[in-house]
Amino acid sequence: MSRKMINFDLDTKLLEEKYPKKDYRQAYEDIKKFMLANGFEHRQGSGYLSLKSMSTYDVAIFISDISEKFDWLANSAKKFDITNVGKTYDLLDNLKEVQLMKNTEQLNNMSLTITSIENLRPELQKIFKTGTEISKQDELSTLINTLDHVDKLVNIKNKNDLKFANDKETIGLKIKTKENKSFDLNIPLGSNNFSKGLEHLVAVGSNDISREKISDKDKDSYKEIVEKFGKDSSKTNEILQNGQTFDKFLNGGLQSIQAFASMGGDEMKEFSNSFIKSFQILNINGATKSTAPNIQTSMAKDMTNLDKQLKQIAENLSPKKDKDKELTNYKNLEHSR
Repeated sequence: MSRKMINFDLDTKLLEEKYPKKDYRQAYEDIKKFMLANGFEHRQGSGYLSLKSMSTYDVAIFISDISEKFDWLANSAKKFDITNVGKTYDLLDNLKEVQLMKNTEQLNNMSLTITSIENLRPELQKIFKTGTEISKQDELSTLINTLDHVDKLVNIKNKNDLKFANDKETIGLKIKTKENKSFDLNIPLGSNNFSKGLEHLVAVGSNDISREKISDKDKDSYKEIVEKFGKDSSKTNEILQNGQTFDKFLNGGLQSIQAFASMGGDEMKEFSNSFIKSFQILNINGATKSTAPNIQTSMAKDMTNLDKQLKQIAENLSPKKDKDKELTNYKNLEHSR
């Protein structure tokens, strides 16, 4: 024996004859009352499931009873079938659990969207895409670190050109924190703002003096995301293999890194070439187990070397170095006299 599923479909024209003064849908309501009173539960539409297993004899009794109750049913039914139901698994709790996990993940995710690039120098306007909300941790880490490197490169470029940072050269961002706070920011480039934490980023980029304070939880979350880049080898492998992460916020994807890296001179070009080469090898080899670990190690080393190179270049171009050089030249000139 098994539980039975009963489905039926009625001819509405014949029902209208049976219910001339009433809405013909009353017939469905009458049948529903009968089914619920005789050991069935309503599932959907005209579908009813028996609460208990039914034998062939039980089914015969049921047919006899419903025919006697509704003498018009035999002529009005276009379809009336019964299905044996095997073991039933209640998945409602599973569905709710999965949805809860998704909702929790969405609530607990920080997100960042590039909203405007019109205040950037032309070569940077060509690189960045706007309007895509990035919320997955690995993608978010990649975006923030990319912005951080561009910020540093602009700083180096300004020093090479003997220019001060231009506060009007900004990139528009929308940041949503884990605690569901939202900030519309215009971050000046060229002052290493992205490496100084979330609180600093909001402070320099927001014009809203009544804005909410950044919680310690959000500060830690931002720091964790920034530091995550390149440390999860499996995720790094995935990012590099498909290139889709960079495509979400960079025109030309990963290749456009070469464009903005060229602003930093030969040292940055060298890093960029190494970075691109690693990606291309990984892509060609399909991220096989034999090649991927070496490439991932190389990528992590490149990321570390990048920050070291940026720091060294910045130190070499610092005003103190320039002053020391000028003083040395002056002393040499005096000595020659």
